[in-house]
Amino acid sequence: MLPEPNYPVSPEQFIGRKTPSEAFTLALQQGLAAGRISSFAVLGDWGIGKSSLLLKFAAICSDPKYGILPVLVPVSTDYGDYRRFAESLLDGLAEALAATSSLTTRLTY
Repeated sequence: MLPEPNYPVSPEQFIGRKTPSEAFTLALQQGLAAGRISSFAVLGDWGIGKSSLLLKFAAICSDPKYGILPVLVPVSTDYGDYRRFAESLLDGLAEALAATSSLTTRLTY
């Protein structure tokens, strides 16, 4: 079954886009070495794989050598106020902590 728009592929199934993945990894490594990580924007038309690429970037960040805990928060939701956004962010953090296999990550946060 082929992935369809609105159904991002898992990072394990992600193929192609080697250049963006390598550029992201290099920027991540350089940022960690410098103590300042760059910001990124993923832009494009509907259905071209932005969400899949972001999930791939999150998987790269999850590598224990980086010590980063990616927290996924949907931005398509109408939060209405900052409290609802904060609640969504905390829910995402709780899910990320529950899913991590690193005891160090769990204790650090």
